[in-house]
Amino acid sequence: MNFPWLLSFAVGFLSLSQEILWVRLISFAHMGAPTAFGFVLTLYLVGIALGAEIGKRACKRGTDLYDVAALALLLAALTDPLPPILGPVIALRVGSGVGLVQMLVPSLAIVATAAIKSVLFPIAHHLGSSQAGAHIGSSVSKVYFGNILGSTLGPIVMGFFLLDRVGLDVAFRLVGLGSLLLAGACALRSERRRRGTVIGVAAGVLALVLWLGQQPSHVIRSGDRSFQGAEGAQAEIRQVVENKYGIIHTVGIPGRTDDVVYGGNAYDGAISIGLHPDPNGIARVYVAGVLARQPRRALVIGLAGGAWVRVLTALPTLERVDVVEINKGYVDLIQSYPLVKPILDDARVAIHVDDGRRWLKRHPGERYDLVLMNTTMHWRAFQTNLLSAEFMSELRGHMNADGVFALNVTNSLDAAFTVEAAFPGALRHGSFLYARRGGSPVVGGDQVQAALRSMTLDGRPLFAAADWEPGGSAHRIVDLVAGLSPVSVLLAREGGRGRMITDANLLPEYRHGIRLELPPVSWLLPAREQAKFTH
Repeated sequence: MNFPWLLSFAVGFLSLSQEILWVRLISFAHMGAPTAFGFVLTLYLVGIALGAEIGKRACKRGTDLYDVAALALLLAALTDPLPPILGPVIALRVGSGVGLVQMLVPSLAIVATAAIKSVLFPIAHHLGSSQAGAHIGSSVSKVYFGNILGSTLGPIVMGFFLLDRVGLDVAFRLVGLGSLLLAGACALRSERRRRGTVIGVAAGVLALVLWLGQQPSHVIRSGDRSFQGAEGAQAEIRQVVENKYGIIHTVGIPGRTDDVVYGGNAYDGAISIGLHPDPNGIARVYVAGVLARQPRRALVIGLAGGAWVRVLTALPTLERVDVVEINKGYVDLIQSYPLVKPILDDARVAIHVDDGRRWLKRHPGERYDLVLMNTTMHWRAFQTNLLSAEFMSELRGHMNADGVFALNVTNSLDAAFTVEAAFPGALRHGSFLYARRGGSPVVGGDQVQAALRSMTLDGRPLFAAADWEPGGSAHRIVDLVAGLSPVSVLLAREGGRGRMITDANLLPEYRHGIRLELPPVSWLLPAREQAKFTH
């Protein structure tokens, strides 16, 4: 096989594979910011331009180009595994904005890693092209085709195959191993420094192979672990699940018995179904179950840690729960927690690994008495898909005449406006909205108490006698239902600031979403923002 063609193919494969890894790393560090891809792509293109310029100058000097290629690839091999180590430096922290270091460090690192490999692009074309005659164009096009083929296959193999089998740390190291092997191949063709380069490559391969055996942890440590106990004890990472869909991990916080779940480094709930205390805000799903008035069929979009589905299974009239979750890793996570694991063995619970909107389109005949969406923050990438007016219309078509829709709008006035337009008469508790297809979801106090008394879990009543005493858990739910307020009042108070979300305008991500800075989080909003969603 023509070696310059192979060199061009391999460099394209490795370079674009690493770009995919950079996108995942930046997205994780910035908690799913929709700007992560554009940020990496822009800097990668800058790096490619700089590297190509360096390679062009090497070609003009007429030096041993295989020697230059070997040295560039050796440098790439030494730097390729390093990006995950930058995680703790570049990660955003809850309650803080983006700083100079958090912008400058990844920017320089992305440009550098892209530039080093791009040195090879003009070199491969120079080596693989006919220097004269009628075949210059065809020879250049063949080398260019090799690069395009490698650049196409790299993201496919890395994104759909390797990342489903290895963690992000290991994936970066594999790219480094590929650079080392390619450096060795170039060194064997060079005229100078062959022996030293080969020895260096061999030593590097050995070091990298040993490194591959280490437990990957740098990426996960890049997340916000600022929780501390009274005596300064730091939070502990308990479970980590990495696959092609993303990174999920749980954190044990000092002083708490429940673990907190993070999906893509963004808060995803807690493994808890208790009401005293209620770190999960789980009281909101009890309210949804009561408002649904003895539901038989329920749809849950977003599984996360499984606590909300576990509570739903306590409803005595429930015959089936369809749970749609895009990341199968949550199912693996739930296996490790006895509190929520029973939902995996419950015959009434069917878990579908799919996009929620796509699943609904593929099952036009399904109808539900209760639809529950406690999905992630509105400012994260792709959230328009589950908050737009078009999706609300699709959802209405899957609800029975008296069906209830409950969702967390995570303090988005636009999302509240869109829900109210699709389901007039919606009520709210904080940022959680409740709507009925046939009108307002109001129920009487007697109905609330009857519904709560009927709920059982593992054959036992969910609310004991003590929960019905003043200040008990059951009374808290009764009070929450009685205290629900109209969404229309909130929107009127805000003077029309809410706008309709559509598939075309991407309001959640780009009107109030982050631009490489931390967005408001529902429980950490400034006082003026909190006021919008308090009674």
